[in-house]
Amino acid sequence: MIPARIIPVLWIRFLVILAFLVWVTTQQQWLFVAIAAILVAITGFQIAGAYRAKREARRDA
Repeated sequence: MIPARIIPVLWIRFLVILAFLVWVTTQQQWLFVAIAAILVAITGFQIAGAYRAKREARRDA
């Protein structure tokens, strides 16, 4: 996996899940709010990891 290529996709996924989180919160569907919050957190960790891998790849090159 090339971090430079996956980062934009992760950001799009983050924004879509965040929009879904806001929508289900307004609908008061608390189970889906919890699931969306977990997915937002996981995606955030993946974004951070991709940036870390990109930085390490530049340093090693």
